[in-house]
Amino acid sequence: MSRAAPVRMAPHLLLLAVLSASCAVQYSREMEPVRSAMTWGGDPLAELVRAFPSDSTGGDRLLFLMEKGNLLRLAGRYAEARRLLLEADRLSDLQRDADPGEQVASMLTSDLATDFRGADYEQVFINYCLAMCYALDGELDEALVECRRV
Repeated sequence: MSRAAPVRMAPHLLLLAVLSASCAVQYSREMEPVRSAMTWGGDPLAELVRAFPSDSTGGDRLLFLMEKGNLLRLAGRYAEARRLLLEADRLSDLQRDADPGEQVASMLTSDLATDFRGADYEQVFINYCLAMCYALDGELDEALVECRRV
């Protein structure tokens, strides 16, 4: 590789970095009303539904289930939270293998071109939330199962 090659690649790498960063900014912007409602005493569940108006049956379904399940857990509605978090857990398992075509599309455009699959730490988050729901409902054996899954 010639010395000029890194110089020619620099604009492409810069474009890739800018496009990658824009995805995180959009999600953060969409979730700002939810965070504000939690901080200032509003209704974070209603804000979440506004952020994901279609109940997210598409590519954001996993993210929607995780967010809503966690908000229900924080509200003390453990049975409802468990139902959504268990669905998120199943969906996460089904989506583990990424579609190569989607990966290329996301690299060329943005992460919005792919279904949200969740990273490993997000799977741990699901297990943590489930363990907390079970423990706070007095189902300690089920909570231990979730702890072992991590």
